[in-house]
Amino acid sequence: MTNQIINARDLVIDYLGNIELPVDFELPFLGTENLETVAKYYLTIEMMAACAISSPYPEINISKNNKNQLAQIQDKAYNSMKMVLEAIKQAEPKPLLTTIRSDQWWFNVGEEVVCFIQDNGDKTLLKKNTFVTGRVIAGCKHHEDYISILANEKVHTDDNQDGYGLSFATRDPRIMKVEEYNYLKNHPDYLKMWITNQSTLIQFNPEPMLQAFAEQ
Repeated sequence: MTNQIINARDLVIDYLGNIELPVDFELPFLGTENLETVAKYYLTIEMMAACAISSPYPEINISKNNKNQLAQIQDKAYNSMKMVLEAIKQAEPKPLLTTIRSDQWWFNVGEEVVCFIQDNGDKTLLKKNTFVTGRVIAGCKHHEDYISILANEKVHTDDNQDGYGLSFATRDPRIMKVEEYNYLKNHPDYLKMWITNQSTLIQFNPEPMLQAFAEQ
């Protein structure tokens, strides 16, 4: 393996895509769990490239030029993984980025959560651009990428749980574990990165949520 120069920003963006990193960003800032996920990503790339290069199957005929390209990919992935593993030693636990939350079992039935009610023009909302607490209940799509919540106060005038019911996708930043909410409230720099890593979430505007956090 050769020692390639790896840029920490490029390393993270290559995996996480649209994410707003601090100007003085260093890898440990991501936190241990996020870094562990990034390390697994580069390990997978390294192993796939290695398998393709050394494939025993004659039908997989890779040209010398392609093997050289695969070797470069393997080398870069290996060195990226080494950088991330070294950063983990200096990192601390932080809320997992919502884009890499697991589809299943991230929120458990009965668990206390904090939810942000975004003003999206829905006239049935009684709470707008504010946080409410509640607990996870066993809804019809529980553990199928949707989480059902029974809020501790009435939030709308719809029939859903007599106005106390809410539903969020698992990767929606508007639903948080209590410990995630507490950490984000006290670490605005991390919050900004955490909340802006949402390239595919429809109708989510991070600005009202950032403002609500600032007012806590």
